[in-house]
Amino acid sequence: MYAQQPLNHHWEELAKKLGRDDVIPEENETTLEHYFKIGIRDHVDDVLATSTVAEKQFGLEKALAAMKAEWGDVYFECTKYDLAGRVIWNHHSTWPKQCL
Repeated sequence: MYAQQPLNHHWEELAKKLGRDDVIPEENETTLEHYFKIGIRDHVDDVLATSTVAEKQFGLEKALAAMKAEWGDVYFECTKYDLAGRVIWNHHSTWPKQCL
């Protein structure tokens, strides 16, 4: 299973929960040993909660990217039909009409 590195705001949230500024990793300088030294094991629940949120956000972003790719060439045109406010929706895409 592929997991993306947590985004900056996830690290900032974790730093706030732990009350430490040295939680946010510095590029190529932060090691697992550093986290053990600052007592990250005492904050497993906070780390798991933040990780869960980050993982869910990543899943949503992947799903949204897939939807955008799938629906990228589809657009709808709304044409006024009558004075009662009814409209006609026309779709335009490379998809066969039976798919919509």
